[in-house]
Amino acid sequence: MNLINLRVSHQLTYTINHILKTAHTKKNKKGGIGLSDSYIQKIQRNYQLSKQYKPVKRLTEVDDKYLAGFVDFMIKKGYLMSYVTGTVANFKSVVQRGVELGFKRNPRIDLYKFPSNATRIIHVLNFDEIEKIKNLEIDPRRFGIINTRKWLVMGCSIGQRGGDLLSITKKNIKIIDGIRVIELTQQKTGKKVTIPVLQDVAEIIDHAWPYNIERGAFNDNVKILCKLAGIDEMVMGRKLNQKTYRTEEKMYPKYELIATHVMRRSFATNYYGILPTPLIKQITGHSSEEMLLKYIGKSDIDFAKQTVAILDEKIPVKEKAPSQDASMEQLWAQSST
Repeated sequence: MNLINLRVSHQLTYTINHILKTAHTKKNKKGGIGLSDSYIQKIQRNYQLSKQYKPVKRLTEVDDKYLAGFVDFMIKKGYLMSYVTGTVANFKSVVQRGVELGFKRNPRIDLYKFPSNATRIIHVLNFDEIEKIKNLEIDPRRFGIINTRKWLVMGCSIGQRGGDLLSITKKNIKIIDGIRVIELTQQKTGKKVTIPVLQDVAEIIDHAWPYNIERGAFNDNVKILCKLAGIDEMVMGRKLNQKTYRTEEKMYPKYELIATHVMRRSFATNYYGILPTPLIKQITGHSSEEMLLKYIGKSDIDFAKQTVAILDEKIPVKEKAPSQDASMEQLWAQSST
């Protein structure tokens, strides 16, 4: 089959191959050239998954009904909703790349909306739970659990992704305009962020810097840590069943659901309404307030209620914050002058 016939009868395959062949020439999210290996592997996995559902030749076959069926297929396969939404987003981006190559798309693809129940189940550690973890007496021989606690407390105070947090060293600690901060470049976005060092983090930095730990070991240890601290409330969550290799949604003790992703979300959720939303967004690296609110499970009406409450002085924002929160506002005020 010649190239022209291939383009006509197998448009999706051609588009995928074109993406893979030109990946090294494309601009990435960090502003450099060359798509990452992880992104390329994601495109390949998503393509194979779509073939398992229903093979596509022409891009016009991908419409709202196709996407609805694809989502239902992945959910029944046990994939997490976050993975499902990411897969659909990537699949639509592949279709758009095909359009750029000259193929026609089906305009009905834009009509698809995720079902209302296709929402994330969000878990955070609130201030009280973090205090329980900080005050927990741990056998001094359990070095791994003690070290994990240091990383966890730091993570809930600086609002970074697990990979960025666990990569921090003393070289990231700097003094800028008389303020001690953590300065780093986020691995996923390439965005440079500067975070004031709060009291909890200062105590760890000054007394016993945590040693390196891999994410897998952290995720194992943090569940043990939270169990010891009594973070055992039964909550709805999703976990992979190791016997069936399918994700199950049901009630679990909360400690079983704690992992690296909880720290960044805990920071954003705990400080929402205490710090100005743009400051939280600047620390977490979210591109917009809309994305931040979605990340912590807040809707537009939540934002409106917060605004009304503050204007009516029904919620004395600074009084709600622990002592270190006031310090954080002061640090930010100083750093912005």
